[in-house]
Amino acid sequence: MNFDILEEIGLSKREKDTYIALLELGQSHANEIVAKSNIPYSKIYEVLERLIKKGLVNSVVVDNRRQYSASDPNILMDYLKEKENKLNSILPKLNILQNKIKENQKVELYEGRVAVFKLLRNLVDESKVGEEYLSFSVGEEHEDSDINLFYSNLNARRVEKKLNMKVLLQKKYEKRHIKIYGKKVMNSLNGKYTDLKFPQGFIIFRERLIILNWLPDTTAVVIYSKNIFNQYRDFFYDVYNNSN
Repeated sequence: MNFDILEEIGLSKREKDTYIALLELGQSHANEIVAKSNIPYSKIYEVLERLIKKGLVNSVVVDNRRQYSASDPNILMDYLKEKENKLNSILPKLNILQNKIKENQKVELYEGRVAVFKLLRNLVDESKVGEEYLSFSVGEEHEDSDINLFYSNLNARRVEKKLNMKVLLQKKYEKRHIKIYGKKVMNSLNGKYTDLKFPQGFIIFRERLIILNWLPDTTAVVIYSKNIFNQYRDFFYDVYNNSN
């Protein structure tokens, strides 16, 4: 029978062979274990000591000679449980180490309308219902018919996802926005107008800051940084809560 599963749960090959030999032999002297397991005599005491520490082997002295016997195989479940408990004790620290890597800052650049359109569509499509979508929108880009069509379709996707949308817009473009998109679409954005001047196209969404440049050449910079995301989110709400 193949007992290699014992190696998979943490025993070395020599520990496995020694334990199996003792199960077959019963209480035995070291030289008998060596003959049965084919482990070198120079190593057998070291292996036996490790098995004793793991609770898998017992030893007694009979007639001034030490003899060894295997523990009940059911104790292997206790051995596994002990290993599981030890693992559980360090899992929180392991998760912290992984999260530190996840929080590392990363920047991506997208060039061209096709790439930027796809980026924004995918972000919305991959989002969960009710996620927060914050955006600064300027106005010049909405003079372009292709961009207008894209935003109309994107907004339909955002509404379908029931995203928690809030948009800040520059007041001087208010009439233009209503003319292009209509009041129903603008109301769905939960938009507010401000006289504050800001660069075109910031999106604060899914722990990313997306910086858009539509004209004259379309590009998008995506910054993955929880710290930067939180700073821009706080800034957005400072302006939004003080706008009409």
